Amino acid sequence: MRWLLIAWFTPLAIFWGWLGLAYVDAWPSSVFFSRVLYDSVFVVYEQMTGLNESQLISYLAKICILDSLIVLAIYAFRRRKLIRAWWASRRAPEAAV
Repeated sequence: MRWLLIAWFTPLAIFWGWLGLAYVDAWPSSVFFSRVLYDSVFVVYEQMTGLNESQLISYLAKICILDSLIVLAIYAFRRRKLIRAWWASRRAPEAAV
């Protein structure tokens, strides 16, 4: 399960990190984090999908949120006994009061 979470989180962190740093042109001397590469990548994406940049970013965010919910649901299903025990321990003091 740990590898699933690592395999899910690593590409998301790399992509959103690059997107944020390239958007603000964090290191102008670096080609990878330059605004020029950012604009070039989104021109290619815009031509492939027919959407503009703001629509693409919102769709990517929605897709990442959906993907995250699916991965977290799988994780919660695998840990359901621990989650149920934790929830019962939280509810137990309230019943005693």
